[in-house]
Amino acid sequence: MMRFFVHGFLWISSVLFGLILYPIKWMAYFKKSKKCPPIKDDLLLIPAIKLAELLRKRQISSKIIIETYINRVKEVNPILNAIVQDRFSDALLEATNVDIFLDETDLTEDELKTNYPLLGVPITIKETIALKGLSFNGGVKTKTPYIADFDNDAVKLIKNAGGIPLLVSNTPELCLNWETCNKLTGRTLNPYDTRRTCGGSSGGEAVLLSSGASVLGLGSDLCGSIRLPSNFCGIYGHKPTGNSISINGTIPYLKEKNDIWEYALTVGPLTRYACDLNLLFDVVLKPEVEDTFKTFDLIDIKSIKIFYMEFDGDAFMTHVIDREIVCKIQKVINQFKINGFETKKVKLKRMSDSVDLAFLPLLTISGLQTVFNNDRNLFGEILRTFIGCSNVEPTSILFQVLYTISRRLIDNKRQKNIMKEIEAFRNDINDLLGSDGVLLYPVFPTVAHFHGEIYSKTLDTSYMTIFNILGIPATSCPIGVDSNGLPIGLQVVANFRMDRLCFKIAEEIEREFGGWKQPPFSDNDEKV
Repeated sequence: MMRFFVHGFLWISSVLFGLILYPIKWMAYFKKSKKCPPIKDDLLLIPAIKLAELLRKRQISSKIIIETYINRVKEVNPILNAIVQDRFSDALLEATNVDIFLDETDLTEDELKTNYPLLGVPITIKETIALKGLSFNGGVKTKTPYIADFDNDAVKLIKNAGGIPLLVSNTPELCLNWETCNKLTGRTLNPYDTRRTCGGSSGGEAVLLSSGASVLGLGSDLCGSIRLPSNFCGIYGHKPTGNSISINGTIPYLKEKNDIWEYALTVGPLTRYACDLNLLFDVVLKPEVEDTFKTFDLIDIKSIKIFYMEFDGDAFMTHVIDREIVCKIQKVINQFKINGFETKKVKLKRMSDSVDLAFLPLLTISGLQTVFNNDRNLFGEILRTFIGCSNVEPTSILFQVLYTISRRLIDNKRQKNIMKEIEAFRNDINDLLGSDGVLLYPVFPTVAHFHGEIYSKTLDTSYMTIFNILGIPATSCPIGVDSNGLPIGLQVVANFRMDRLCFKIAEEIEREFGGWKQPPFSDNDEKV
């Protein structure tokens, strides 16, 4: 019964909001998409791993790199609205100090690479990941803005590795939406078509990377929050193995420890180039678990087994995968076959229950931070929403209603049964993939949609959320564009702690299909 209540609630909400937003969608359709200025400096097209190498060789200065990226951010942000707060002055000072250090140090290039793999390289951070001295509101409009007085653990590791944070980027309220929009900073736009969403909740990061305004990004993923924006913006995004990267100093938080939460919520890398995934992952990985992750440095790439599914096995109330997406995925499979890989189409029977298995455990977690923890009244905000004066997004209201009712209706017996099914599903994945297999799987049924359409597609996010609940790694990889020039991607999924296997296949896909493709930029003389 709980299953039908949750699905029914989401379906009715989808229909109601769909009717309200339908005219807005068509207004957006006839609106002209804005375009960013073209990338003029080739420095912006160099992968982070190569920038780090050039810096170690003293062939370029960190200050020049930082200045170039700051200038690019200033070019695109007025159009895309991806930034919450910057630290440009501090970043330039840190870059100058890096250049001085490189001039004076006796460390060899290899020693620099080992001790400071990100030395002098810029990075952008999602605003829900604490970066000392910058905004840490999680997109929530409050009487007193909150500034982080500490660094998230992963941010500390990045700084220790020599990385230079430039800014914190926009997110939806407390990451509780798959579109990046809030009452504090506003809506972040997709550089491929500004009428469409960039996804969420790491939308600001994906937009900056896709538009050439960042080379490395740190995001978080609870229900596809790294992979959906990466997919919609044509870049790479990795959801790591659960509990492998610290989530201390992230939003949303739990008031009490919970094992499901520890595995479901992850911090992870977003990059423009596949080769940079492993670079940033190695830096932010918890030192105490580092030895438990295989490296695959000497593996024969063709020994990796390729399994694939084209859809979720008719999961309840999810949409059919768009035909162009299916065709692109099939093209990737065929290329693997041509290149001598072992490929096999599979059907995981429990994938058809992915909606239940993905969402019901999260809806029963107690002590979850919501926008209504701070003396906000739910019914008051519902009324204010209808008269257009609420300081809370409709998605936060819908989540609060569903979360409150679900926690009362899902009993302990139902929770235990769900957890047994999840454990059985983990065993299925382990038996299938082992230590040398990956699963290729869609990210989402459609390409980037018009703003607001997520209300009618909420259950489709189970394509990503199921891997959060299972705790296994998944990488979103671009594989081309559709007939409208919008990015298409797929997920590369591996077994527990086999994250670097995802990276190997991501790099192989990039070699064959080109990876990130620049968005349609404006002509030099076009007014934007």
